[in-house]
Amino acid sequence: MRLGAKSPLLREWNDLVKYYAAQMKKVGVRTELGKEATPDVIKKEKPDVLIIATGSKPTKPELPGIDNQNVTNVFDLLDNKVTLGDKVVFIGGNEIAVQTAEYVAVQGKKVTILEEGKRIGYDINIFNTLVHRRKMDEYKIKTLVNVKVDRIEDEGVVVTTLGGKEATIPADTIVVALPFEADTGLRQQISVTSAPEIYSIGDCVSFRKLYEAIHDGFKVGVKV
Repeated sequence: MRLGAKSPLLREWNDLVKYYAAQMKKVGVRTELGKEATPDVIKKEKPDVLIIATGSKPTKPELPGIDNQNVTNVFDLLDNKVTLGDKVVFIGGNEIAVQTAEYVAVQGKKVTILEEGKRIGYDINIFNTLVHRRKMDEYKIKTLVNVKVDRIEDEGVVVTTLGGKEATIPADTIVVALPFEADTGLRQQISVTSAPEIYSIGDCVSFRKLYEAIHDGFKVGVKV
């Protein structure tokens, strides 16, 4: 939520983060920031109930040039871990790609979104689609659909169009914005004896949206 709230249309998520922080403080939930939950740490805590909510992680496609210096992902971009060039190309046209592209575009960057499918924002509901279309027009975000990414070069992204033609999309920074993968690393490391009750919730089960993550947490909270 903290990173997603940087999108121009998701600023209200900051209020949601503050709300949950206040509620946890109110009911006495102890939090330890900057501390990784490893199997050893969990073992020392001796929990009665273990709830794993490690979220999702960026997808890294097998593409020539994917490890180039000009390539990054949505997480690192939103976390200010990269310096963006003037021309930014997004690989992937899902909702998160669109939201992040808008965040980049308001910084004055020239943004292009590449999507292999037929439609940009294919996973966005109809109401938000209309809003995003207006925003993309306002921010002059270019979109290309029905293009297959072949490789990444220093000059940009090489694609093949639906008609079979090869083209290079100029880019200083390339952002991989494909659907995320569930981060199951911790769940695979711990044993069934780590706690009497073990639950996995949110995106570490499968990559979904904020609504499902909140309801996963609510359901497990009621259960335990």
